[in-house]
Amino acid sequence: MSERKAGLREFWAGLIGALVGGVFALSGTFLAISAETDRQAEAFKETREREARDLRRPAYTEFLRAADAYATAVKQARDCEAAGAEECGLSTTVQQARYEMQGAINGLYAVATPEAIDAKDGMMIWLPPTLVGVTGQPELEPFEESKFISAYRVFSVVSQCDTNPDRRPDCP
Repeated sequence: MSERKAGLREFWAGLIGALVGGVFALSGTFLAISAETDRQAEAFKETREREARDLRRPAYTEFLRAADAYATAVKQARDCEAAGAEECGLSTTVQQARYEMQGAINGLYAVATPEAIDAKDGMMIWLPPTLVGVTGQPELEPFEESKFISAYRVFSVVSQCDTNPDRRPDCP
């Protein structure tokens, strides 16, 4: 009987050892799977962020270019009016610049962050709307160039923050 007890002890010891080993093996497998899942999630997040930056970069650049072109056209038209010229010939230039800026704004709405939209709004309040008057010429309200330039710089910082993988210390 003693041999039988010894055999049973060996059996149970072997079974318990196998179970404990199995538990550790499963735990290790679960930890490895969890770590791999976390790594894949992080890689996916980084890829998504890079793709978003890549989409934003041309939209932000185009908006800044278009806003600058519109501000320049408005300034030229206002300067021409101030000089007392009868016909400045800038109506088409101003309207085309406004049209292109609106297209750039539409592009922003597709890819921009809320901070970029806020910065865009901060710029737009300093640019006059173009209204075509009775003469067919745009009726332009004066605009404060220095405030527009300040708002332009704010948008530029937001643009850099949204498109650069290495965030600046002054990013919101």
